Amino acid sequence: MTPVRVGVARSSSSAMENNKFMFSEIKWENQDSAINNPKMQEFIKFRKVQSADFPLIEKLATFPKNLIIAELHNLFNLNQERSGQELASLQQQYQDSERKDLFATFKEFYDRYDYYVCLHLERVLEEI
Repeated sequence: MTPVRVGVARSSSSAMENNKFMFSEIKWENQDSAINNPKMQEFIKFRKVQSADFPLIEKLATFPKNLIIAELHNLFNLNQERSGQELASLQQQYQDSERKDLFATFKEFYDRYDYYVCLHLERVLEEI
């Protein structure tokens, strides 16, 4: 699936100079997608998440909410800049394939952004 930008393109003078446009909304083709949730939309816009990373978000949204809360709720707060190392360590510790996959997917997202963005995403995933 690919992201589809909907709405009327709005441009600012600086965006026009850089040949960039801001769109009112980003929608994922699948209507039931986590990307289409208003809280996720706010997160994506605020943290400037690239559309190439939407599949990671979609995958993370498929994990049970109780697993996300149990395993990740305090991880980014407590470990901050060491969160990436902790995710890698947890991935190695667990034999449970679901947990390993959760940690591996979040580590991949962490490698593209930082712990602030991961903390924010984790909180959004708890809410949706």
